[in-house]
This record gives sequence, C-alpha cells and structure tokens, in this order.
Amino acid sequence: VFRELKISHPDTGVIMATAIVDVNVAIDTLREGALDYLIKPFNVNKLVISVTGALEKRRLVLENRDYRLNLEKKVTEQTQLLQQKIRELTALNNLFVTYLNQGFAVAETYGRLAGGIARAAGEIQGLVKEGEGYQLAGKITRAAEEIQALAKEFEACKVGVHPEGSL
Repeated sequence: VFRELKISHPDTGVIMATAIVDVNVAIDTLREGALDYLIKPFNVNKLVISVTGALEKRRLVLENRDYRLNLEKKVTEQTQLLQQKIRELTALNNLFVTYLNQGFAVAETYGRLAGGIARAAGEIQGLVKEGEGYQLAGKITRAAEEIQALAKEFEACKVGVHPEGSL
C-alpha cells in the first residue's frame, strides 16, 4: 500500500505504524520515503511529535516547490526580457553602422568636393590677378581648405584617430 500511495500521491506524507519489530523493514520503509516508523503499541506523545514533524516537512517541501516554480517563472521572464533587449541593441547597432557608413560616404564626398573647389579656386586665381575676383578666389580657396580639413577629421574619426589639436 505504501509503495502504491507514493506513486499515485507523491506529496502524501506517510508515517508507518505497525506491530512488526524488524529494523530492516523500518530502514527500508524510511529509505523509500516514509517520514517515520512507529511500532505498536505507540505512545500518543510520540505520535503527536511524529505527525508534527511530518506536517512541518510537508510545509517546507511545498514552500520549496512554490519558491522553485516562482524562481523558474522569474528566470523565464528575465530571459525573455534579456532576449528582447539583445534584439533592441542589435537593431540599434545595425542602425548605428548604417548611419556611420552614410557618414563615411558624406565625408568622402566632402573631400572630393573640397578638392574640386580648391582646384577651381586655383584656376580662378590664375585667371584673375587682381581686384575683387582675386579676393573672391582667395576666400573660395580658404573655404575649400576648411572643408578639406573637416573631411580629414571625419576620415580620422572613422578609425578612431583624432588629428592633432582636435577632440
């Protein structure tokens, strides 16, 4: 009966009460999961102590099971949250890489533009030797040099190297 009860109702606490005085039977019964082994005739105080101990053990087992189930639930929830955050960070990283690559393309375009402006300014200076045209060509040249410097700074940032004097 004891073995069948442990299979069909594993949470049931069993205190074996028997007239059989056999130490081997008692040891085997306790190994199989009985909470106590009382020999008839037994003392009522001993029965009360045994039942009290069995109830406390059952309370602790159920409390432990509830704690484990709640912990498993929290771990599952936190794992899902962590996976969501990983997906969000991956998306942000991909967006950052996209914008960074677009920025590199812009820097390269600025560099080519600045080079073209500098060549054009040089040609204008060659054509205009004096007057306002010459001054305008000088301003264009300085603007082109500034654009080239900014493009170099941006290019340096792509590899994490800052040109001297810049942050």
